[in-house]
Order: sequence, then structure tokens, then C-alpha cells
Amino acid sequence: MAGRFLQLAGCNCSTGRVVINRLSRTDLDESEPEMIDSSGRLQFSIPEEMAIIKRVKVPPDKNRDGKELAEFEFLSTLLDKKEELYVDITAVNGGTDYLVYGFHRHLIDEKKKFYEKMLIKPSGYKLRASALADGYHHFCWREGGELICLLDLSLSGGSFCFVNNSRPICVGCIANNDDSPDGQNEIPESLLSDLKATIQYHTAGLFKAGYTAPLSLVVVSGITAGNEINNAIEEKLGIRTISPTIKTSLFAPEIVDRAGHFLVSLGLTVNDR
Repeated sequence: MAGRFLQLAGCNCSTGRVVINRLSRTDLDESEPEMIDSSGRLQFSIPEEMAIIKRVKVPPDKNRDGKELAEFEFLSTLLDKKEELYVDITAVNGGTDYLVYGFHRHLIDEKKKFYEKMLIKPSGYKLRASALADGYHHFCWREGGELICLLDLSLSGGSFCFVNNSRPICVGCIANNDDSPDGQNEIPESLLSDLKATIQYHTAGLFKAGYTAPLSLVVVSGITAGNEINNAIEEKLGIRTISPTIKTSLFAPEIVDRAGHFLVSLGLTVNDR
């Protein structure tokens, strides 16, 4: 879900590799979603505002699994009971730093019922920013330097993921509270200001955490992505801003030109997590 829009990416794996053969967008305010193959598998994204996100650093311990230690440290900071949460953990720094995501079970279960009623029963889910990173790494050519920022924008805001040498190290979201623009090729000045402050804040935090490479590139995808928005972001941030460069061989020819708007949906087709 991207605001009021449902974005779907469909893939065929029968040849032994993923080939994307469908990209579609449905405005839920105007029409019913398209039908999808009920024999297939469905994964959906979870917005960052529905998750508890923490960066956890644990000391090396040969006798304990690092993810177990990270989960223990994460849960010890919360009032929620372990059985009330689904927890997902990603190593970000050779096994000592972890990104830990907690999802309240009742919220995930509500989402599952929503998608089952509207489409088919889901088989899994990912944080939007994680799906964004997976979509970029599997379906786009890598660009920029050591540290880049992936940004997926919709009319309601966006998700971001800082990536260091292809590894996600920081995730989050920004909200768009300005409903004034009528077109999708505009970005409100308030959102640009929030984006600049957010990028600067997290870049400074990453520097303090030991990531000294400068932020060299912002890659923008999503419903509102395009040259006009890229230029506005680049002018505001002073950082090179581009649309993703798609690996065309992984797509049916007729949908390649739209692939850059669907990186989150594309990342949901990647099953290596």
C-alpha cells in the first residue's frame, strides 16, 4: 500500500530465475483491485510507523548467537511481552550491530485479514524499507559511492533506507502533511525541509557510529518519483539525486519503463530473507 494506492508486482519463477511480468497500481478510492493468481504467493509491506525499530550493538560472544543477544537487548527495552510481537533482525556490521524490527502481532494479523479479503491469503511480509533495499539490490544496477540513501515516495510521505556497501544500516520514514499539490510531479516544500532535516540527522548519527564515508547519492523511487522531484531534492540536499537504473533483462519489455516506481513491490518478490 502506498497511500490510497495498491501497488502489485507479479513474477514468474518457473524458469529458475525471477522474471517480473506484471506491475499494476489500483486506486482503492475508485475501483476494485485486479484479480491475481490464487495459486501464487503474496507478500505485503509494513510501513515504518507500524514498527518498533531499534539499532542494537552487542559484544562478540563465541558462545551465543548474535541475533539472540540482539533480540534479548531489544526486548529488554520494551514494555511489550515477547509473545505480543513478531521480531525481525538484520546484521548491519559484521555481527556486532543489528537492526531489530518489532511488529505487534495484532496489527500484522489485521493486515493479513485485509489482504486475504481483498486479494489472497498472504504468506509473509517485510518492512517497507527492507523491501525497498531488496528491490534495489536485485533489480537495479548499483550506483554511487560507499554510502547511499534509497527513498521511496508516495503522496502520503516516504520510506528511506541508508545503504553502506549494499548493506542496509538505517531505516525510517517521513510523513507528508501537506495535501495542497494536485499533481504527482510536485513535492511540497514542507516535505523537502523534513527530508533534509531527516537525512542530515541520520547521516550525522551514522558518522558517530563509525560510518565515515560521505553520503554520495539519493535514489528516488515510488509513485511520485521522476526528474522534477529528483531535481527538487538534489537542489535542497546538495546531493546527487537520481532514479534507479533498472536491470531490463529481469522484466517483460512492456513494463520496464515503469519499474522504477515499484521498488518496494519488487522487493517483496525477493525471498532470501
